[in-house]
Amino acid sequence: MQAQFAELYMTKLLAKLRDSNKTPEAVAAELQDALVYCLFEFVAKQTKQNLLDKLAHIETRDALQRAASARKAQVQAGYVQEKHELQTVVQEREGTLHLLERLAEEVEQGRRYPSVSNPVCFDVPSLSQDKQIDISTKVKRTTRKIETLSKQVRALYARPIDLSTICYSRKKSVFTRAICATHHAQNDLRSKDAEVKRREQDYMTLLQMKQWYVQFRETIVSHIKHGCAGLNLRLTCLLTQV
Repeated sequence: MQAQFAELYMTKLLAKLRDSNKTPEAVAAELQDALVYCLFEFVAKQTKQNLLDKLAHIETRDALQRAASARKAQVQAGYVQEKHELQTVVQEREGTLHLLERLAEEVEQGRRYPSVSNPVCFDVPSLSQDKQIDISTKVKRTTRKIETLSKQVRALYARPIDLSTICYSRKKSVFTRAICATHHAQNDLRSKDAEVKRREQDYMTLLQMKQWYVQFRETIVSHIKHGCAGLNLRLTCLLTQV
């Protein structure tokens, strides 16, 4: 491709030399200016097409602000709804915790004052009713029942039920989840604000591209009307702003 371009360039240069009495340097300068003009004309058309493609999909500032306001209101409404649901769950959990605390108090009172029916009260009168039962067997049976009852009472005293700790840990878990859900909703709101800011930045960037294209076109048209002097320097300055 480069060899073909060089061959075509030399052909154009020789044709210019044959058709005019100019020096090779002057003809080469004219061809160079024409090449630069064609190059920047291509760049201008490509830039215009890109800008039109961008502007076809861009939203106005008012549309962006309306979309941002609607999105923010939607996020806030969702946040309020989640907050109400979370408060409802917290209230239900608090009711459950109060119930557990009340049950813990009842169990603690039952542990301190156990209400155990003494089977000896039912066995003692039978001693006088049935004279034929062996007294020693009756005593052994009653003794075993008393020992069993004593073991149950000792086991009940030896096994404290600390439901207050369980209630506290569950209450702490409920409030921890509430705090996590609140932070999650706030982070979601901040992420939506960042998306709106990014779209506004894209809008400002496209506006700058449009201003640059207008300056570029005015420069091309002005130098076409008044000659190509200083065209390279002006276009170089514009291209450095891209």
